[in-house]
Amino acid sequence: MTIKAFQQYFREQLHTIYSSNEAHIITQAVFKKIGKLSSTDIVLKAEEMIGGELKNLLNYALQALLQHKPLQYVLGEAHFYHLLFEVNEAVLIPRPETEELVALAIDIIKKNNFKSMIDVGTGSGCIPISIKKNCTEITVSAIDVSEAALTLAKKNAVTNEVIINFKQIDFLQTEQLQQLPKVDIIISNPPYIPINEKATMTTNVTAYEPNIALFVPQERPLIFYEQLALFSQTHLNTGGQIIVEIHEDLATETAAVFAPQYNVQIVKDMQEKNRMLVITQYP
Repeated sequence: MTIKAFQQYFREQLHTIYSSNEAHIITQAVFKKIGKLSSTDIVLKAEEMIGGELKNLLNYALQALLQHKPLQYVLGEAHFYHLLFEVNEAVLIPRPETEELVALAIDIIKKNNFKSMIDVGTGSGCIPISIKKNCTEITVSAIDVSEAALTLAKKNAVTNEVIINFKQIDFLQTEQLQQLPKVDIIISNPPYIPINEKATMTTNVTAYEPNIALFVPQERPLIFYEQLALFSQTHLNTGGQIIVEIHEDLATETAAVFAPQYNVQIVKDMQEKNRMLVITQYP
């Protein structure tokens, strides 16, 4: 089979579960990353026969995609805030909404000349690495309960040439938090989806992304925000701020966790959904 014919076959197979445009985009991405074939190569080498090893690699990717495995996991990478991050099933796939959180954090850090921050539940490290890349003077700590996630985050920090102080800590275990420094800004995109919503979500999320980073107990959906509020009382410097990503349907309830000790602003994302809280100490 020629490269052109196999690409057409690949696209047609994906079209059984994706739209035509999505199938085209995914096919291009797979052939570029796994096949090491640029758009120009595909045109110039269209009638060349596809090699057995390459065909096997592409077939493996195709079968994974047809099982609804996210493209980012198939490729082993994801773009986020103009940077490239290695990803696997130990970490969440970085999302565009979280880029908005990073942009907001960078603006706040620069405006207030903050010198230290901590990211709670760092996953791939996309939040602290992106911030450090744009705020080079800030000292950054990042924690996660998952050893596998931290291993990946450390690799991403090296790849993107930044220094982050990573620690493996279970944030819900209060006694473990004593080893963390006081900082000017606390940032987090914690688990916030009540477990009963799992049944309404797509297979590519629930079957592949780490459930520990997504779901919280139905009876305590705000458990991480409650802990963040307690943590801030001992680990946030005077004049500091907290920025968190939130469940769009629980914005008011989440804001109430931090009131009345703090001034809380609900921030919408580009889709006009309640997406973030900016939490500021009162003077």
